[in-house]
Amino acid sequence: MSGQLAEKILSSGKIPDLKGERRKITVLFADVRGFTSLSEKLPPENVFALLNDYFDKMIEEISKNHGMLNKFMGDGLMAVFGAIEEDLYQEENAIKAALGMRHVLEGMRERFQIERQVDLKIGIGINTGEMIAGYLGSSRALEYTVIGDAVNAGARLCSHAKTGQIVISETTYEAVKPYFDFEEL
Repeated sequence: MSGQLAEKILSSGKIPDLKGERRKITVLFADVRGFTSLSEKLPPENVFALLNDYFDKMIEEISKNHGMLNKFMGDGLMAVFGAIEEDLYQEENAIKAALGMRHVLEGMRERFQIERQVDLKIGIGINTGEMIAGYLGSSRALEYTVIGDAVNAGARLCSHAKTGQIVISETTYEAVKPYFDFEEL
């Protein structure tokens, strides 16, 4: 659980309700490319250490840009911007996080190639839209998450992103087009 989410729960002093709130949210998906072949080459302990190192740095970039890790999905991750509290700059923050992730990974890649004889590469997808954000589960196990077609679209953008590419939706683009350079796909 992110610190931001834990603080919200602790300050309320009560167990969260199992309901969601509809709001505009930006979602970022990042996935390691070629992970299956990478994990076939290395012992599981090395893969585990590599992922922990990678995730630590990626989450740092997400947090630094006002995002929150939502979940790990094997070698991928899902982060949200504007889910816990309204963020007027969520699209810009998501893109800054993605650019930061890509930059940090470049430095890590060189070290991984030397230390572990692996080349770590990612693809990133970002989408903005109406989603339901809230606690999902039961009285025994809760997870804070976002649900909606806009989430699914973000995941699809990530799956279409080539190695090193950050692919964003038109909705995200419209909010940030004056601030970054883009290439139409």
